[in-house]
Parts: sequence; C-alpha cells; structure tokens
Amino acid sequence: MDDMLSRMDPSKLQREFAEHIRTGASMPAPTEERGPVMDAEHSPEPVERILDPDYARIYTQARIIAWQYGWACLAHGSRSRDLDLLLVPWTDRSSDILDHLVARIADVCGLTIQGNPSPKPHGRKAWTLMLPGFSEVRWVDLSALPIATDTTARGDLASQLVVAEAKVERRNTLLATIVRNLISPTE
Repeated sequence: MDDMLSRMDPSKLQREFAEHIRTGASMPAPTEERGPVMDAEHSPEPVERILDPDYARIYTQARIIAWQYGWACLAHGSRSRDLDLLLVPWTDRSSDILDHLVARIADVCGLTIQGNPSPKPHGRKAWTLMLPGFSEVRWVDLSALPIATDTTARGDLASQLVVAEAKVERRNTLLATIVRNLISPTE
C-alpha cells in the first residue's frame, strides 16, 4: 500500500478535485494510479472523530469551573458542528446561581453569551455561547438541569426506601387482618 501511495501524483489529484468543484461533476472512480481501491474486505477501520482543540479546551475549563460550584459538566453530541455541554447538580452544596455559573464559564473560556436562557423540557435551561470572531461558525450549547427542591426529587434513596417500607408495612397489616377474618370470622 505504501508503494501505491508513493506513486500517486498529487498535482493530478488536485487538478481532478478542482475540476470536480468547478463543474459539479462526480469524482472519478478510484484506480490504482490514484491510490488504493477499497472494498468491503479491505476497508479501513472507522476513525474516531477528532475533537476540535478549542472545544477540548472549553470542555476542560467548563468542567473545572462547574466542579468548583458543585456541578458536574458533561459533553454529549457529535461535537462536529457545535459543543453540547450539560450541567448537572452533583453535590449538596451545588450553587443555585446558574446565571453566575454560566457567566463565569463564558468569561473564563472567552465566549459570549447570546441572549437569554431558553426553557427546555424537564425544567432545563439552555444558553448559547459564541466563540469570538465575526466569521466564527462554532458555538457551545450549554444546558443545565434544575436543582431539586425535595429529597425525593434529589433521588435520596434512603428517604424513598423509608416511604416504600411504610407502604409495604401498611399493606402487610391490611392483608393480615383480611386473612385473620377469613380464617376465623367473628359474628
């Protein structure tokens, strides 16, 4: 394969590509002269998408800032067109001043907040943070889950277990009374 690559004529490939762009014609089929012809048996392994260096920097800085305020910062999505970040309250000391947290992330990362946050399903809020530059086409979508107000919503398993055990105990008492009445009915 290295031998085939060394025989490729870069200027010919550039001319063919320029012609393709100019005319809108389809690119010619691969030949041994242009490079290796791939088929299903010899196709390369999928390549992991390369993360934009600015997105990597922004994600790292946002995670550190969020952690300082008691939040977790997660990246999701393809990270090809934009960077999608999700803030999740993580500790009991999670700060409830989200606007301040988002402004701090934007400031440290060199981003500009565009407009007001928009409401999303399940009480989330979402902000669009723009990278600097007039011609910049990349941005960050930052979304945050709300801080729960009661222990059940926080996922406090211990209090959920206490409630469930109380329900089971009431049902067991009711069933015991029904069974006792069925076995020895009182007249």
